[in-house]
Amino acid sequence: MTSTEHIYHKIRGSYPGYIGIELPNDYKVMLLDEENFNAYRKGIEYQAIIEEVKFNYCHFKKPVEGSWIIVIEGDATYFDPSRINVIYKSVDNPELSTKSSELIFPTASTTHPDAFIR
Repeated sequence: MTSTEHIYHKIRGSYPGYIGIELPNDYKVMLLDEENFNAYRKGIEYQAIIEEVKFNYCHFKKPVEGSWIIVIEGDATYFDPSRINVIYKSVDNPELSTKSSELIFPTASTTHPDAFIR
């Protein structure tokens, strides 16, 4: 069985827009609501929207209601968060980009509820 690494990135519904993610083709991208994310973390049955990664990119319409989590999985032997770039584009505003170096990852001294590596 192959071991995987994960990044969890929380998004809150608000203004309409799109989210694009630049990442390696063999990473998996899922979009889960809060209830299914909690089931995912417990290792029990969950439902997710799985976004296709093609040509090192995937994109989807940003949810406008509720709280959602983007889960990015990859093989633990070569998983590298620095190879992930999350791009937010609002329908009305210019493109906003968040490099993976700006995402919040937990360390021994801090835990942020919006992003976790497991």
